[in-house]
Amino acid sequence: MPDDDKILLLVRITLLTFNDALQTGKYTVLRDKGAPSFRDANSAVRLGQIFSGLASSGPDLSVVR
Repeated sequence: MPDDDKILLLVRITLLTFNDALQTGKYTVLRDKGAPSFRDANSAVRLGQIFSGLASSGPDLSVVR
């Protein structure tokens, strides 16, 4: 198990990648960074559909830096 600092870094990177996807509407990087089972179950288009409601509300997760 990674130590607390590494876990925090992983969470921040994930949230910032998710934020980038929400802001740009491009979910390819988010998908590609996921686990193989996540990639297999989700296309970038599907992720865009899943998160379209959230994206349209305009969240800004960049504060996690």
